[in-house]
Amino acid sequence: MNYRLLLIAALMSLISAACGLAGIAPPPPPTVAPSPTPLPAPTLTPTPTLGPREYIDAVYCWKSRIDTGEFELFRFFNNGTVIGAFVSPFADCQDAWNKMAQYLTIDEVMTFNHGEYHLSGTVVRFELKQARADKIIGEVTGSYTGDKMLLTKQGAEQLEYIFVKP
Repeated sequence: MNYRLLLIAALMSLISAACGLAGIAPPPPPTVAPSPTPLPAPTLTPTPTLGPREYIDAVYCWKSRIDTGEFELFRFFNNGTVIGAFVSPFADCQDAWNKMAQYLTIDEVMTFNHGEYHLSGTVVRFELKQARADKIIGEVTGSYTGDKMLLTKQGAEQLEYIFVKP
């Protein structure tokens, strides 16, 4: 048997015990759960100066490529308000709008993600606020051609939203 290793282990244990008794190396304090760090508001992307504000009364829809029957509806009101909602399960955009129209009204703005849009010519831009709150959760920019909108949220992939007949 190798007495040298046993002697080293015993000596290390003795040194550790002596340090603990002398207060040289006290045990660490108990760990405390970290406090949540508030997320900063998103930094909005600068956009070119838009012309005079235009208003529409329309619904645009995007069909999810991942979840069958899921759609995102954006309801634009002629007072500059927009509301957005992910809805499912529906057969197509028209079906989604037909069944959700009674809920996506100006009186229910705070129930859904909402904001004020600026439409000028072919450019549309708006910030979305969280449902039941005034905290901005994202910005949306894109182009408008009447029958469709190409929208980019938070600088991510551009998605095509089609016009849905009321």
